[in-house]
Amino acid sequence: MTKFKIGLLVMAGLVVAAGTGGVVGAGAAIALIKTSYNGPVNADPRSELAVHSDVLGESVQLGIRLPIEYASDPDRRFPVLWVLDASHGDMVYRATQTLAQAGIGEPSIVVELPRTSAGRTEDFTPPQPIMHWTGGQGDRFLRFLETEAIPAVEGAFRTDSVRILVGHSLGGLFTLYAFAERPLLFKAHFAFSPSTWVGNQAIVSILQRTLRERDTGETFLYLSLGSDEGNRMLSGFEAVRATLTSDAPPRLRWQMDITAGADHGSNPTLSYPIAVSRYWGH
Repeated sequence: MTKFKIGLLVMAGLVVAAGTGGVVGAGAAIALIKTSYNGPVNADPRSELAVHSDVLGESVQLGIRLPIEYASDPDRRFPVLWVLDASHGDMVYRATQTLAQAGIGEPSIVVELPRTSAGRTEDFTPPQPIMHWTGGQGDRFLRFLETEAIPAVEGAFRTDSVRILVGHSLGGLFTLYAFAERPLLFKAHFAFSPSTWVGNQAIVSILQRTLRERDTGETFLYLSLGSDEGNRMLSGFEAVRATLTSDAPPRLRWQMDITAGADHGSNPTLSYPIAVSRYWGH
């Protein structure tokens, strides 16, 4: 067996093993992603798709990263990973390719969502009055996603029915808000280090209302928090866990993990493989 194949098999075992408890140690798995993968990659996989938005009142350049299989298998359709904060796009793209090569997850189209002229805080924060004393324009950004960005991507590329929303920090807060407001828009939601503390943990009551009153379908929700992120982050995280434990309907699959040794910056990279393995059932 080649060194490459051994590396992938070991990585696959580590990813699955790491996701078996409430505290995960994904460091070894992500280290293998960075060092063992030497399979085919596109030299410059990123292109852009311009979307003129009437909702936002501006044009948005979506970053598009196609899997290597897109060109080699012209009849195939692919899941789409919608990544909030374009800076995470390269990590998500490369990790997804590696995990797919290892038989964990599926080759996917990665869409990078840049911040708009309103700014990241406005884009990702839910509106008043549901956020109490604070609030942004998250409802507007969600409407842009649903009515303009998603139709543009699905009209331009060979997509299948699987959409996954990926967010970190305030992007993680928006991911939870999107789930609460449009629970069937995405098949899965990955919220890494979500800023659940914003607005005195207002997102918790929003989630509770959705879980009790709305059809969430057969969706999947994954949350993770680094073990070194502090009590304010942990308090909101555990409040979400309590709500899911008491109110999640049977068809909603969900998983929450504390990532051992991770801080706010490293947690998305370290726990992304766990989210992928959990969603695809490996």
